[in-house]
Amino acid sequence: MTEEMPPKTSESGTGLSRRVWEGFVTRRIRVLSRWPWIARIVAFVGYVAAGAVLWGTGYGIIRLPLLAIHDVIVVGTDRVDARTIRDAAGIRRGSPLLALDVNAVIAGVKSVPWVRDVRVSRHLQGRVRVEVVERTPVAVFQLDRCYLMDEEGFVTPLNGRTVPDLPIVTGLQGTPFPRREELEPAGRALAVVAEFPLLRNTVSELSLADSARMVLILSPRGTPVSLPKIPGRDRLVMLASVIAYEPDLLMTASHLDARFLGHLAVSSTPSASGDRI
Repeated sequence: MTEEMPPKTSESGTGLSRRVWEGFVTRRIRVLSRWPWIARIVAFVGYVAAGAVLWGTGYGIIRLPLLAIHDVIVVGTDRVDARTIRDAAGIRRGSPLLALDVNAVIAGVKSVPWVRDVRVSRHLQGRVRVEVVERTPVAVFQLDRCYLMDEEGFVTPLNGRTVPDLPIVTGLQGTPFPRREELEPAGRALAVVAEFPLLRNTVSELSLADSARMVLILSPRGTPVSLPKIPGRDRLVMLASVIAYEPDLLMTASHLDARFLGHLAVSSTPSASGDRI
């Protein structure tokens, strides 16, 4: 008795193509498993090619004319000229907006002495906005010309403007120009003075002529007040309290000495003896 064999069925075209592809992939996997360095080379080439495509696409987008810088707007300036801020920012018109180094722009603008803080923002209309916060003057520093001085000893020329109603710092020579560190103690002291309106309206001058002390000049009689070279806040607060509660002292005292911690020595006119508060 003969055994009947099942009839053979022919493979479809799709099935045959799938088997051929699976065989191709299997052979490639075997090759890569035998020589792993080939897999690494293939992966590296793929990464490089993908990176090049992405870089080229991004670079092309950044360089679009619609994303170029067309205008630089500077706001917040009063004493500092806007052209000085633009020059310090170093922003070139026509350069890519998205490639702008904001940190470099901020560092450049902050290098201008009278700038305390700066904020930079980009807008898709091709505009860059530079917002400047200038320093607050606490005194007028007088040399061969007048300068504004802030709490930290930074100065800027008045440039022909009206001298503001601020105490005048005197007593330093203009050659060489005083360093900021030399002016900072005076700026710190006058910043404390500005906190007390009555004391602020009384102090007309601060002299740095004596290398061992700082001298405030009080109106209306020009009464000098001796302070340490670097006065602490407590001495100025004490002086403000004395002026508030003993206003007649300014009319009778010829000299006040606040160099002693917690005490104010008062020298009166020659007909009166000295006193200590």
